Amino acid sequence: MSKTPDNLLEFLNGTFALYPEEIKQYEEAFIHSSNNSLLNNQRLAFLGDSVLRLIIREHFFKKNSVSDIGELTKICGEEKETNKNFANIAFKLELVKYMNIENPPLDYETNETLNAEVLEALFGAIYLNRGFEDTRRIAEKYILTNLEP
Repeated sequence: MSKTPDNLLEFLNGTFALYPEEIKQYEEAFIHSSNNSLLNNQRLAFLGDSVLRLIIREHFFKKNSVSDIGELTKICGEEKETNKNFANIAFKLELVKYMNIENPPLDYETNETLNAEVLEALFGAIYLNRGFEDTRRIAEKYILTNLEP
């Protein structure tokens, strides 16, 4: 189920231009909680979810300058910041291929929650290693472009 760290590093570096010394944090982002290990992607997913929501909300706030709070809430919360959207992006990036899952559910390749969590965890790790501006730049390419109609 899991790939070697070299394959993960190759994917991360090729896709996100990340540095090799950052690999430990990114490896954690790909460890599923079913491994019964304290080291897993849950904490990073918690952080990454918030970071992605902020980036998405800022984007649509600026893009919809005449929208009121109700419209912005609908656009972001009901349409854009969903596990389904995050999972679809994870599917496109094939993130599940790099996950360390000891006891995968039968539907792990298409499981929305699992795939959304690994995407969120990855962006949590990017944020911790690179800061908000780099995270936003990467999100513009891989997240925001996939949320537009």
